[in-house]
Amino acid sequence: MQSLTEADIRAALDHATGLSIEELRDSLGASPSIKYLLVFAGREFEAKVIIQFAWNLKYPDHLIAATDFRGNATTVAEPLRNLGFDVIEITTSRSFGDVPGVPVGMVFETRSEASRVGVHRPMQAGISGTGDEGADSIVVSGGYIDDEDFGDRIIYTGHGGNDPQTRRQIADQLLQRGNLALAVSCDQQLPVRVIRGSGGDPLFSPASGYRYDGLFHVVRYWPEIGVDGFRIWRFELTKYSGETSRGGSAPRGVDNPERRPVTSSSQVVRNDRLSSWVKQIHNWTCQMCAVRIQTPAGAYAEAAHIRPLGTPHNGPDQTTNMLCLCPNCHKRLDTFAQYVDESGQVVDTISGETLGPLRLHRHHNVLNEHLQYHRNHARMTRQS
Repeated sequence: MQSLTEADIRAALDHATGLSIEELRDSLGASPSIKYLLVFAGREFEAKVIIQFAWNLKYPDHLIAATDFRGNATTVAEPLRNLGFDVIEITTSRSFGDVPGVPVGMVFETRSEASRVGVHRPMQAGISGTGDEGADSIVVSGGYIDDEDFGDRIIYTGHGGNDPQTRRQIADQLLQRGNLALAVSCDQQLPVRVIRGSGGDPLFSPASGYRYDGLFHVVRYWPEIGVDGFRIWRFELTKYSGETSRGGSAPRGVDNPERRPVTSSSQVVRNDRLSSWVKQIHNWTCQMCAVRIQTPAGAYAEAAHIRPLGTPHNGPDQTTNMLCLCPNCHKRLDTFAQYVDESGQVVDTISGETLGPLRLHRHHNVLNEHLQYHRNHARMTRQS
């Protein structure tokens, strides 16, 4: 393997970039090998597989199989590092939550220092995680123009389609790899370590290096068209507090609900009377699937805002922006897995299947402008 050059490895990476990990393995007849990961252009590659691929591209008449060499430090990690590539050694399973011995506020001079202690393993990628396991950490360092940092609340832009030189979007983002990992962390309520770099918002970022700023939860994710005109995936993260938040005319709400300061961010104040009324008027029956959940304590349903209240959606806290849903449909609404089309039919976003009409009540007026806002975002989740 010592005869491989930097150009050989880059040629292999150029070819591999268009393939999934599974496709690359299949093309080589290789099995999973994640002892060492090569980090390149914001993506993690199995280092042994890249070595094998590079060799076979350079020497097509002398192909090697994965069983012809071991994926150890001598044959994989050291040669790649000597050629100037970032290689991470994976010695333990992915760890969620605080890292022992790393207090909140600890500063690291370089990404490699943060990687060595395990607070954020990738030395280039901003998201650490997989679509199977979820994301355990992210770096907020001003790499994307659409990022917004409010201290205890972050609107984080996913990876992909970004020119690293100009930091502008040049292509659409997809819900895959690191983006999918963050979505999984949201759905499974996994804590995410946040590391801020000096390139981020000066108000909340360290003057130099990288600082561990504690655990955050991904509370919502959605697609939208970014400032450069391409689809991006956005993730709202809030600082972990250690606690889990849980017939007549409609009561009046407000178009611009109050936002109370909470440390350096803001919190939307919801009117519980509105959600109670919506559930009562629909007899605790889901407007999307007609399921009515009965518990020992009585009927159970959830009131869901169609257009979210928080920034950047800024939906109104009004019954016209709310639906009575079962927990499953509430989650589907929040993640754009289902939406209501122009004819009032509930549609499965991925399959395109029509599931039935949205169930309405003559005293509960749901405004189409909020349904339209939601379905526009839902239709953006369809990926080519």
